[in-house]
Amino acid sequence: MKKQFNKVLFLTSMVLTCGFITYSQKVKFELKKDTVWVETSPYFTMDKISTGAGWFDFSLKEMSGREFAYVRTLSYVNYSHPEASKNNGNVYYFDFRFFDFDLTCEVRCMPPVLAKGVAKLVVQNHLIKDGKADEAAIKRFCQIHGTRYTDDQRRIGIIIHR
Repeated sequence: MKKQFNKVLFLTSMVLTCGFITYSQKVKFELKKDTVWVETSPYFTMDKISTGAGWFDFSLKEMSGREFAYVRTLSYVNYSHPEASKNNGNVYYFDFRFFDFDLTCEVRCMPPVLAKGVAKLVVQNHLIKDGKADEAAIKRFCQIHGTRYTDDQRRIGIIIHR
């Protein structure tokens, strides 16, 4: 009986997860200058900050103008990392810092680093709700992604990024 209940629970969670993923992938957005639009409404703004040599960071702001996150574009070299096999050992990732919730997470990215890639992550993960940063969605986003790249660097002894 308990095994059957666990199977049902597992299947239900899989269906809900797949449904959420499918829903999140269908969200259409557009980036016009520094504003991300979802359907016909402005969703959030982002400032693109040059850090030199073609690298960019992004300041994410609610429509009220309040900054809720900062996204750094980072890289390091690890020839044994599975993602680096096509990039001469380079591993590229976004480092998300959510100020109000004191949360950090890291998400894979590939060069060229484009603002649209950051916007897509925010929109598809529903990090804004009713014009403000959504704490529950941000916590979920950080739990899912974690800090795998920082952990990898510590494991292999790398200290300097960029």
